[in-house]
Amino acid sequence: MMGKRGWLRPVVRAITTDRITNVDDPRLFLARCSVTRRDGRYYASLTGSQGSGILTSMAKANGLTLIPAEVDAVEEGEEIDVLMLDWSLGDEWGSWTDDSEGDTPLPGTTVIGPADRSV
Repeated sequence: MMGKRGWLRPVVRAITTDRITNVDDPRLFLARCSVTRRDGRYYASLTGSQGSGILTSMAKANGLTLIPAEVDAVEEGEEIDVLMLDWSLGDEWGSWTDDSEGDTPLPGTTVIGPADRSV
């Protein structure tokens, strides 16, 4: 990736606040969502209509759901993986940790790919 460091994005486990329906997508379903943190848990809420031409839902999103193609629907209250868009392992986008906890990743935070910051 042209020498870019810190391009990997963290994945968190979040509780859905909406029913998420996979409408015949034969691939990994990436619904746009807004992730918030309350009481030490992450919560994912859809950002509106998920049509491919709807840009407002992407503009409001800070994460993408990672729902396997074989899953038709995820019910409200279930846990899912969410790829965070506005966190990075580098300083240029902000922090991937809770502001009050320093450099320790939040519980349930994983990284897609190597965790080495030099990647």
